[in-house]
Amino acid sequence: LEQGENIVLDYPNEITSVKATNNTALTYIQIPNTVVSINDNAFTGCTELTDFRYNGTVEEWGAITLGTDWNKDAAFTVIHCTDGDVTLEEPIQHEYVDLGLPSGLKWAKCNVGAEKETQYGYYFMWGSTEPNNNTNCDWPTVPFNNGSSNYDSIYFNSVKNTVCPNGILAKEYDAAAQIMGGGWRMPTTDDMQELLYNTTNEWTQMNGVNGYKFTSKADTSKYIFIPAAGNRSRRKITLLGSAVIVWSSSLNTTTPQNAFSMNLGSDYADAKSYHYRW
Repeated sequence: LEQGENIVLDYPNEITSVKATNNTALTYIQIPNTVVSINDNAFTGCTELTDFRYNGTVEEWGAITLGTDWNKDAAFTVIHCTDGDVTLEEPIQHEYVDLGLPSGLKWAKCNVGAEKETQYGYYFMWGSTEPNNNTNCDWPTVPFNNGSSNYDSIYFNSVKNTVCPNGILAKEYDAAAQIMGGGWRMPTTDDMQELLYNTTNEWTQMNGVNGYKFTSKADTSKYIFIPAAGNRSRRKITLLGSAVIVWSSSLNTTTPQNAFSMNLGSDYADAKSYHYRW
């Protein structure tokens, strides 16, 4: 989109997505109901954009695919549709910690579903974006197994390139991305190894909860604590209080019934362990 104070898009046979990054003079935009998606960070830097109008119904607006941080920096809080308004929800701000890692990657202060660092949060099967705290976690219920009671390699191979292109879970199957939103995602095995090998870390206890603490080497006031939540296997939680088990987004491509995880205990630390995907 060109720089300008007011923009009206009205090319119903051509416009299918929107991006207007860093258009600092933009104050008003009107888009047609033929738009099907709005890009990641579409309005980043559009700090004066206060009036957003959509030439379609509230229901049609709800069908548009909105990218990560699509309205970041923009000043509008309401979408004006032809039959009413849609008020945008204020995004939840999840706290992160900069541990001074070589990649610059920042880690969440808490587990997905937790409100403080000592809470266990949600349990997930690999690829599930809904909490599995009360699920019978086994092959019949694991994602991408077609309900089979055993690992269904034929079915998984038929969906693998969609589910985990290049061996990494796609965003739509990433629990952190789907539940936390924004730019959050599950760590890869490379991320986990970087965390383990570039921090001072130890098995410890915080407020009566066992877990693993990772402290920045550059600034010892910065740390994350991952509680020993164990894992949910079939219908029960095992190793509670004695093991930290964190899914990565990385598939074990050698044995794809497994995915990689980080496993930590009082006398061991493995940033590239693996388990059945449930």
